[in-house]
Amino acid sequence: MRAGLFVVTRSRGVSRAEFVSNDATFVTVTAPEAELCYGDSGSPLVIEQGGHFRVLGVLNIGAADCSPNGHNRFARLDVLAGLQTLR
Repeated sequence: MRAGLFVVTRSRGVSRAEFVSNDATFVTVTAPEAELCYGDSGSPLVIEQGGHFRVLGVLNIGAADCSPNGHNRFARLDVLAGLQTLR
């Protein structure tokens, strides 16, 4: 089964997201239905695979103009979990 990416926000609920890129710190997606904007920081990026859901990241940098097709950068949780070792 193909994985699905979703963004969850208070204002729009669950919206489909489209993968753009992935690097060491961020996953970048577009989310036309979510229209991510100011106040949406911390919204989770969720992947659904085989009927199971997992949070991949949290919104860190939304599209500058809040456009529905802008690139939104989610901080990867696997990277953030590693920060606990710095305490």
